[in-house]
This record gives sequence, C-alpha cells and structure tokens, in this order.
Amino acid sequence: MGIEVVCAFILQKDKVWMGRRPPHKHMGGRLEFPGGKVDAGETQVEALKRELLEELRVEATVLSEAARITFQYPEKIIHLTAYFVEISGDIQCVEHTEGVWIELDGSPQSDWAPADVELWNQFRATRIR
Repeated sequence: MGIEVVCAFILQKDKVWMGRRPPHKHMGGRLEFPGGKVDAGETQVEALKRELLEELRVEATVLSEAARITFQYPEKIIHLTAYFVEISGDIQCVEHTEGVWIELDGSPQSDWAPADVELWNQFRATRIR
C-alpha cells in the first residue's frame, strides 16, 4: 500500500533548496526536499502547502508536478510526488537542522535521503528529454 508523500522543488535561479533532517528522525542527518505525508482528506497540493508552512514558515504556490516515484525503504514504502513551488517569505528551518541550495545540474550526493536521490534522478531524466 504505502505512504503518500509530497515534496517541493523550490527553485532560485539555477539551484534548488534542500533541508537536512534532524538526527532523531528517519533518515536523520540526510538532505531531503521539504514536504511530508498527505493526511486523510487532504489533496497533495493542500498537504504540500501545509507542510511548507509548518516546516519552513513560507506561503507556497504549487505550480506543477515535477516528478513521481515509489520507493521501498526496508521498513516502509512511500509514493513520493515532487512539485515545482514558488514561495513568499524567507525560509526558516523549523524542522530541518540546516538548509542548502543545490545546483540544478548537480548529481545526488551520499548525504541525500535515498528516496530523494531516486526522485532527483527521475526528474533529471525527464528534464533532459
């Protein structure tokens, strides 16, 4: 079955924002695209707006879907959908220990959460076509 999760590609020129997960959480210390679980009764867009407000204290305008994957962790399956998002306000790391801007043409690094690596590779593969 799996868990429905959404995340944001927040772009700034030729970079995308990622946050470092807190050490006590699943995949602690890894970089991820911000977002979270879709709650019962929520649409993906509603969930993403809520998560970005909670995690980053920003208002979000969800533009379009960027990529979609299903990823199998040893303990769970997630269905992860990324959206291009425009934000208003300055990003505040409420849920993340830090935020970093990653080059759009860069490759995933070893400190990325595995699902985000696969999502990024999917995005880059469809972007090249």
